[in-house]
Order: sequence, then structure tokens, then C-alpha cells
Amino acid sequence: MLQSNGFDRARFFDELQRPLTDLPGIVAPPGIEIEPWEDSHREPARLVSNSAFADHWGSTLRSADAWETALKAPGRRLDLSFVATEGQEVVGYSLNGFYADDEAVTGRKDGWIESLGTLRSHRGRGIASSLIVASLHAFQAAGLNSSMLGVDTENPSGAYGIYQRLGFEPLNRMILLSRTIREGPE
Repeated sequence: MLQSNGFDRARFFDELQRPLTDLPGIVAPPGIEIEPWEDSHREPARLVSNSAFADHWGSTLRSADAWETALKAPGRRLDLSFVATEGQEVVGYSLNGFYADDEAVTGRKDGWIESLGTLRSHRGRGIASSLIVASLHAFQAAGLNSSMLGVDTENPSGAYGIYQRLGFEPLNRMILLSRTIREGPE
């Protein structure tokens, strides 16, 4: 029906799930430290996010106010979140969450990796994997039994492959449809 009314498939977004069993060890790449989230990481992590997602479809820069709103969102668990540092510089982050009411529907206690980013200059070194594994261990220690995340299937950073290598499997797929209302100036 939507396609007959001018809508086209624009993107696919998958929700991936991983049980919190058989977790790999946390191994940070040489020169990188994986640290628990602290208030001092707020602004550096925002800058990493803006840089990391600059080439992602539909992404826009987040202002300091928009970032603060995201950090205070319902379900946000900064106590289960991490940053990756090289020296004093934040080079990656994982913002995580938990939604207790979901268990009644899913039968699982899911820790969500809601936003994960690594500076482009630091990609390919295993930083994202280390942040994910640290998050999985934190979820398990908090009594959760599963982890979830959402990903654009065409993510240019290769994130989908990282998630699969760490044991995440597709659970749900969302299809984003779009329709051009008008092209160019009026």
C-alpha cells in the first residue's frame, strides 16, 4: 500500500540480541583504557559521538543541550556505561540503558547498548569491541540476562560485523520508508 503511494524502502534497521552467557574477556587494545562513565566524560563523549556519526545516514550533530537530554533519558544507565581513553583523550564511548518493564513482554532482562561510537581515527583497533564486552560484563553483574542493540544494516563503520562476531543475532527488523514530497527549490 505504501509503495503504491510513492513510498520507497530507504533503510533497514535490525535489533540484535545476545544472551549474557559465555562472555569473552575484556581486553583493551594497546594504549587504550576502558573506564566506567564519569560526569567528566559528558562533553568529550558528545564530541566523539558527533565525529563518529558524521558519516551516518540521517545523523545530525547533537548540541550540548540535546546530549544532556539523551544522557537523562528514561532508562539511561550511566552506571553501566563506559568510555575508551587514550591518555587523557576520550576516543570512544558506550551509552547503555535498561528498561525494567520490558521483561513482562520479552521474558528477558535486556541491557541495551544504545549508542556506541569510536573516533574514525581510532577505528579498526578493537575499541568498539572492548566497549561492548565491558558493557556485557556490566549487564551480567547487574543481574541482567541479555543484551540488545539497534543497528542500521548499512552502517558505514562495519558495526554490524563487529556485533555478529561478538555473538549478537538478529531478532527484529524495521524498514524505514521514505517519500520525496518535492525536489529542489520551489
